[in-house]
Amino acid sequence: MKRFLAVAAAVLGIILITGCATSGGKAKKAPPAGLPDKGISSRLIGKTWLLAGYAPDGAFFPLEPEHGTPAILILNPDGSLEVSTGWNNFSGSWTVRGKTAKGEYPSAIRIGKTSRDAPPNDIAARFDRDVRRLLGKAASLKEGQDSFVLLDSGGAIILRYIFRKAQ
Repeated sequence: MKRFLAVAAAVLGIILITGCATSGGKAKKAPPAGLPDKGISSRLIGKTWLLAGYAPDGAFFPLEPEHGTPAILILNPDGSLEVSTGWNNFSGSWTVRGKTAKGEYPSAIRIGKTSRDAPPNDIAARFDRDVRRLLGKAASLKEGQDSFVLLDSGGAIILRYIFRKAQ
């Protein structure tokens, strides 16, 4: 009998606490986790993004797009993407999820088809491999003014892209 009373008291306590914790009106539903974020997506699509820096071995190297760095990224509204390192072209897919408390957007990039043209030298070949590898490591995106960075799962910046309007 004592056990029955203890269980009944516990259930009644949970019901009372739950009832007091809810508001009298309808509760707002949080968006389901994992849905694409249409706000950030709309700011990224339809632009040609120039690679402005990358971290092939953990150290970040800024690049000067205006001085001959032709690497670009195009994010399409259907979730596909196009990448060029200046030598090879890649296609694939991308997703961006809802913003976190850190101001980052969980992201995923998958590289699919790759043109397999041989770069002219070892440096170009390594750059080509590094960009493809780093895109695949992207775990989140952080937006800036006319720019964004891709971060790895540890929060380190691995790629930086900028948008420049055609002049």
